[in-house]
Amino acid sequence: MTVNHGIQRKRGMTLVELLVAISIIAILAGILIPVIRSAMTRGQVASVKMEIASLTTAIESHKLKYGGYPPDGSNPALVIQHFRNMFKRADAVEQAILAYLVTTYGLDPAESLVFFLGGFSENPLKPLTGPGGPFSGNRKSGIMDFDPNRVTSTGQLSVLSVPLQGGNTIDIKVVASNDTDNDPFPTYLPANLGAPYVYFDSRTYPMAFYLPRFQPSPQYQSVASPYHSDHEIDTNNDLTDEEHAWINPDSFQLMCAGIDDDFGVSFFGSVIAGQQLPPRILMHYPSGLGHYFDGQNDVEVSFSAGDKSNITNFSANGTLEDDLP
Repeated sequence: MTVNHGIQRKRGMTLVELLVAISIIAILAGILIPVIRSAMTRGQVASVKMEIASLTTAIESHKLKYGGYPPDGSNPALVIQHFRNMFKRADAVEQAILAYLVTTYGLDPAESLVFFLGGFSENPLKPLTGPGGPFSGNRKSGIMDFDPNRVTSTGQLSVLSVPLQGGNTIDIKVVASNDTDNDPFPTYLPANLGAPYVYFDSRTYPMAFYLPRFQPSPQYQSVASPYHSDHEIDTNNDLTDEEHAWINPDSFQLMCAGIDDDFGVSFFGSVIAGQQLPPRILMHYPSGLGHYFDGQNDVEVSFSAGDKSNITNFSANGTLEDDLP
């Protein structure tokens, strides 16, 4: 007589069932991973957009406090004059220090953002080298509270001798930047990105550009440049000559290269840092179109992938691609 105690042996998954389960998981992963990646990207874009808004507020505060927008470094004479307007009581030595640093090392459109929005000394005679000044060895926070972990500074203090008139010199305390040029002017990076924020002053739009130290691709040169609007203007009474107004023609443009760290295709037809770059491309927003003169004809182009990923203070929805018609 067979006695059944109600115990049933559990059956494992067959090979076919296991393969079906793996296939389902793979399909779900294929669906979810792009969605998750897109959500992370949108979150990062939103974070950058918020920080650009904070930088914009700081620049407007600078204008309110000092009577004008900061220059972007494209014209050294404007940098020196703006400093004199900011600190009318600064002594001749302080003015000589700035003039030497700007003309010797240069101040580019990324570095100018940190220099002018960072802290200066309360000493009206020594705004640069007095306590808390940028060349005091311990710079205080300024109009913009920069995250020190994202300022491109080595953190290593050194002494730099600045020549003065009459053969004299003065030693100042500097912290070199670590963005490969090792000058005393650092830049500011968006969180988890390699290309810094860039600032363009409307007074120097026609000559302004920024060649990043960090290049996302060895195939071409990524260069930041101010954008034109789609609004056509006539500045020389020649209606056959297509010209366009600048975006924010009386203020400034702020931009981030986006999550690909690529500002876009090259914009200049001259040799920069020993490299031959193509003709300047004047890109228009929001159409995403642009043009350049190849020596004979006006050639129309469209936004590159780098242009599309840029996040600016004038892009309405995040990236420039988000605003394309």
